[in-house]
Amino acid sequence: MPRSSAPPERVGLRLDQVQDGDPMILSFETEELRTICEDPDVATSQLGEDVAGVLRLRLADLRAVDCIDDMPVGRTTRRGQECDLLEVELADEVVMTFESNHKRPRITDTGSVDWPQVRRIRLTQIGRPS
Repeated sequence: MPRSSAPPERVGLRLDQVQDGDPMILSFETEELRTICEDPDVATSQLGEDVAGVLRLRLADLRAVDCIDDMPVGRTTRRGQECDLLEVELADEVVMTFESNHKRPRITDTGSVDWPQVRRIRLTQIGRPS
């Protein structure tokens, strides 16, 4: 019998089912964004010391929450026609912009992204709000 490539705890988990405690999975639109988020020196040179420090705090917050709506600080704003973009404020005029990174996005009855159900997010930009 062929072995499943999914971790054992995920076998049988429906795609539309979210369980408390599932970690957020963060991916990056570009290699540059990944480098900014992973290398404090690059973040500081690209964003300045203050914004880079807040970026590190927001990334730590993302690792600690079950969904992006649970972020303890950093004002969040939904943008886009289907509220498919979510911005997290880092500083005045600087935001992190995310989109759902599920193959089949979690959608509400009104057609908007159901952000409390999203566990896979992709960072698409760091910069001025849309």
